[in-house]
Amino acid sequence: MKRKGISLIVLVITIIIMIIISSMIILSIYNNNVINKAKESNFKSNLSSYSNQLSLYIANEQLKENNQLAYDDLNILEVSKVKDILHNINKEHLEKIRIVKGKIFYAGTDKEEMQWAKDINLIQNPYIDEGLILWYDGIFNGGLGIHNDNSSEDRNIWKDLSGNNKHGTLQDFNYNASYGWNNNALKFNGTGSVVKLNLQIPKTHTIEIVIMPRKNAYNGIFSVEEVLSKTYSAGLHVNNFLMYNNCKDNGGNNYIASDMDYSKKSLITVSFNKDNSYRKVYQNTILKNIQYSNGGEDDKEFSDYTRFVLGRGNWGSLEGEIYTLRIYNRILDYNEIQHNYNLDKIRYGVE
Repeated sequence: MKRKGISLIVLVITIIIMIIISSMIILSIYNNNVINKAKESNFKSNLSSYSNQLSLYIANEQLKENNQLAYDDLNILEVSKVKDILHNINKEHLEKIRIVKGKIFYAGTDKEEMQWAKDINLIQNPYIDEGLILWYDGIFNGGLGIHNDNSSEDRNIWKDLSGNNKHGTLQDFNYNASYGWNNNALKFNGTGSVVKLNLQIPKTHTIEIVIMPRKNAYNGIFSVEEVLSKTYSAGLHVNNFLMYNNCKDNGGNNYIASDMDYSKKSLITVSFNKDNSYRKVYQNTILKNIQYSNGGEDDKEFSDYTRFVLGRGNWGSLEGEIYTLRIYNRILDYNEIQHNYNLDKIRYGVE
């Protein structure tokens, strides 16, 4: 009876094949790493070159008679005007590079490129920063220049980029296409998923939020409570933007902006002053007409609220996406609202 086994020749051939396959894998990894390093070096070199061009442009403008151009005053958001200043910018970068506060700003969403831009200090806060007390950003949701997705370890924390460390905690998200991080936004499914944080809302404030509702019904945007009888909330119901405010003596104020377009991605800006006599709502810089509905007296001062819930209003939860949230401790003027809107058009495609 003959013994069955692997012959020496078959064993040698098998070893040779394994060596060849291993060599191919190692070579592939090496080549990919070399290619990626070259891509990184080229990207950083280009952005550094654009930064130098911008500095030269500003210096030349400052030398002109009666021109006191300041770095912080230079905001170039139109592609054609960026091209006028950065003559050698390539087509690919032209879609991602803007000039904000006198600096090159990377406005793309590629995770590798964000990290490379951060490495050479070209990631900064492009929005109005005076009085900014909270900033959640769907692109930089893990920190300035850092983007988390549904598989990230810190996916349940929405980092506050204002410097006040009021990070939000995500609750009841499944982290999938239905509700979780999705296309640079946090997607809510209308069944109670929320972001919770502790933030004392000042009596004078501006709240800016980029939102895309997804149901033809009430979409709660936020609710802020001190106690159950003191609530300040906002939401969209078809073409109505609803605000409800329980005052400090438990009298309620209801306000409605009835000419909203809920069918498009929008920057909604809400401003209140401390005695509740100043109320303005903008949708994509268009001032809306606010009507007083019913409830308590119209001139009551509201309390400082602390329990902030994002994704739920007084009459229900949000089905849709929130891209960014910014809160200021003052009233933004129209030019400031316009500045932030122009950036949100570039970064989030608001209409």
